[in-house]
Amino acid sequence: MARRKKNYEYVMDDIFGSLEFPIFECLMKADSMLSKLSEEASCFGVPAEYRKNYMRVKITDMIDQIAERRETEKKIKPSGRRGLHEKKIRERPAIPTSS
Repeated sequence: MARRKKNYEYVMDDIFGSLEFPIFECLMKADSMLSKLSEEASCFGVPAEYRKNYMRVKITDMIDQIAERRETEKKIKPSGRRGLHEKKIRERPAIPTSS
């Protein structure tokens, strides 16, 4: 069993490695945008813990929406595909409040 797991890791390292740099670049850009957002919010007195929780919830929701969109598009036949602008975006998630 341990040997199989080791083989999976080797395969995943190879596959992930082929896109690691472009993914890293995208995440660096996202980090820069989020840092600016946090700085601006701090100018309005939003506490650091609230900013952190708010952005975590928003980013997690965006990732979920992207995954849902991808799965939905897989199920739609190529001739029946709709544009991304036609897909309705879900309701906003509730932001946890600091106690």
